[in-house]
Amino acid sequence: MAQNRYVFAQRDVDDYSCIKIVEGPYKDIIYTYGHVKFASEENAQGELPLKFDYDIKKNPKMFCNKFEIEFR
Repeated sequence: MAQNRYVFAQRDVDDYSCIKIVEGPYKDIIYTYGHVKFASEENAQGELPLKFDYDIKKNPKMFCNKFEIEFR
């Protein structure tokens, strides 16, 4: 059985659920998705990718610009 790499997390101060990464290099980061939309054009593989904003709520290991680039 496959194990989830993320779980939904609820903080007392929020009215919505967050996502917590539970394995891998970004383990323990908690974030939320913001505005989600389809890209305006298909990519080279003929797919229509999603574009989204996210807000990091908890970053215990203080990842920096490397996280911002790879996480997208």
